[in-house]
Amino acid sequence: MMVLRVFPLRKAFFFSSYEGKQYSCNPKAVFDALYLDSRFSDFNFIWEINNVKTQALCPFNRVSFVRHGSLKYYIAIMTCSCLVTNSGISPRFPLRKKQLNINTWHGGGGFKKVGRAANSDIGENTLEHSVSSSQTSIFVSSSELFTEVMSFSIDMPKEKFLPIGMPRNDIFFSRKSLEAARKRVVQQYEINESCYIILYAPTYRGAVGSDVVSDNVLSVRNLKESFRIRFGRTPVVLIRKHYFNDQDSDYDDAIDVNDYPDMQDLLAASDALITDYSSSIWDYGLTGKPCFIYAFDLDDYARERGFYTEPRDWPGVLVRTEEELNQAIREFDVKKYHSRVDLYYRKARSFEDGTATQVLVEKIGRWLDLRDNDE
Repeated sequence: MMVLRVFPLRKAFFFSSYEGKQYSCNPKAVFDALYLDSRFSDFNFIWEINNVKTQALCPFNRVSFVRHGSLKYYIAIMTCSCLVTNSGISPRFPLRKKQLNINTWHGGGGFKKVGRAANSDIGENTLEHSVSSSQTSIFVSSSELFTEVMSFSIDMPKEKFLPIGMPRNDIFFSRKSLEAARKRVVQQYEINESCYIILYAPTYRGAVGSDVVSDNVLSVRNLKESFRIRFGRTPVVLIRKHYFNDQDSDYDDAIDVNDYPDMQDLLAASDALITDYSSSIWDYGLTGKPCFIYAFDLDDYARERGFYTEPRDWPGVLVRTEEELNQAIREFDVKKYHSRVDLYYRKARSFEDGTATQVLVEKIGRWLDLRDNDE
C-alpha cells in the first residue's frame, strides 16, 4: 500500500456510505453541501459506489466512481485531500498527515452496543480494528452520550469527536426540506398526500454483514386498523428492511421501499415509525412524530449484543408483543410521548440543532486553507 504514496495528493474529495452500498446518509449530506459550494469548484468528487444503478442517482459533473476493493478505490483513498465515510477507513491504508479523514458514522444516540462493548463475538467487536484512531481526523458526534460510549467501543480519543449532530439529520429542522422529502416519497410510490404513512423499519439480527431473518411477521391489516382508529386518516404501511437483508418482503398489504435510496427521506415523509433497535429511533425522535419500538425478541437481543441505555428509556413507545403494539397505537398519548422524547435527548445531551452540515463544511474549508498555506 505504501507504493501508492508515489501519487501526489490532489484536489479531490472521497465519499463512502456503507462501503459503496448506498448513496446516502451523512456522507451524502456533506457531499451535497460541498458540491454546491463555490469555494470547492476546482475540486473533483469521488464516490465509492458498487452499483451502476446507484451511481445514476449522483451528479456526473466533476464526479467519478470507484468500486470497493478495486485499484481505483485504493488510489482514491491514498490521493484525495479529504475522505468522508460513515464507517471509517481501514488502518491498512497508510494515510498522509495532510489528508483530512472524517468519520461521520451511521447512527446516533446510545442504543445497541457496537465494537468491543458488544456482549458477544458477533462481528461488532472487530470494529475497533477497522477504524484507525491515529488516522482519524474528525469523528462526528450526535450527543455527549454518543461520544462517551463510542470512544470506548472503538478506542477513539474523545478529543477527536466533533460535537455538531449528524449532517443527515439537518433535514428534520427545515420545514421546506421535510415537505420536499414527503413529496418525493409519495410521488415515487403513488401515495395519496392525505394518507397517514407508517414506516416499519426493523434492524438486522445476527452477525455484522448478515441478517438472521425473523419469522415474526406483523399483521399489516391490524396495524392499519389501529392507526385509522387513533389518527383518523387512511393508513399506508411502508416496509424498509436493513440493507444486510436482501430477501423479498413478506408483507403483501404494504409497500416495499427497500429500493428507495435514502432512509432520511422515508423518515421525513412518514407520520409514524415502527422499529426495534435501530438508531433511526434517534433520528426520528427529532421529528416529534410517534415512534413505536417493537422489541419482540428483547431478551435474546440484550443477551446477544447488549444496550448502552435501557430500552424502556428510549425516545419511543416500547412494546413486546403485536397485541401490545396495536394497543399502544390506539391509546397513543401525544403529551406523554413528547415528554419522554425530550427527557431522553436532555439526558443524552444532544448536539442536534440543524447546523451539522454547515459547521462541518466550514471546518473542512478552514482545514484546507491551513494546509495550502503550509505548503
